Amino acid sequence: MKSSEKLEFLKQGSEVWNRWRLENPGSVDLSGSDFTGLDLRRADFSGCDLSQSTLEGCRLAEAKLVGTDLRGSYLRRCDLHGADLTDANLREAYLKGANLEKADLTDADLRGSHLVRARFAGAKLCSADLRGANLAGTDLHGLVCREAKLATANLSQADLHGADLRQADFEGAHLQHVNLRGADLTDARLCDADLVRAEAEEVNLTSADLRGADLRAADLRRANLENASLQGANLQAAILLDAKLEGATVD
Repeated sequence: MKSSEKLEFLKQGSEVWNRWRLENPGSVDLSGSDFTGLDLRRADFSGCDLSQSTLEGCRLAEAKLVGTDLRGSYLRRCDLHGADLTDANLREAYLKGANLEKADLTDADLRGSHLVRARFAGAKLCSADLRGANLAGTDLHGLVCREAKLATANLSQADLHGADLRQADFEGAHLQHVNLRGADLTDARLCDADLVRAEAEEVNLTSADLRGADLRAADLRRANLENASLQGANLQAAILLDAKLEGATVD
């Protein structure tokens, strides 16, 4: 069946599509399709190929997208509230302004994706791969991002206050002016990360790897840096008032 014929099922709504999917299980190739503006709430796209597709403004709230291939897809302002994107491939997808609130992105591949101004309240990003992703200025406060891969990602001016970032990898990430107040970065990897003027009061950096990190003018008041590795880190003009530094290694 051609993609255009499958699209006709989708245009009839999620109920019709899901019924067709039950009768036709397995992977479905919908790559390159245009879903602009369709209401596909609760639709089941598990395992489908939606790569290079256009889903601008598409309503996919609570949709099932486990393992779906969305590489390079255009999802600007797409409503993915509560969607299950576990293990989905969103590499280099364009998600500017998308609603990802309460979405499950556990183990999702978001390498090189554009996520500026995407909404993430209540989302899960544990073990997600966000290497090289653009999250500049994005609100990520309070998120659970344990073991997430964020190496070389752009998080400048992002809001990560209160986030659970334990064991996350930020190697070489851009974190200038980032808000890390009260965030938990226990055992996180931040070597060679740019944290110039980071707002990190009361951040937990216990046993974090900050070797070679640029912490110039960072606000680390009351931060916990116990057993942290700070060899080669630039702490010029950093504020360390009441910070805990027991066991931290500098040279």
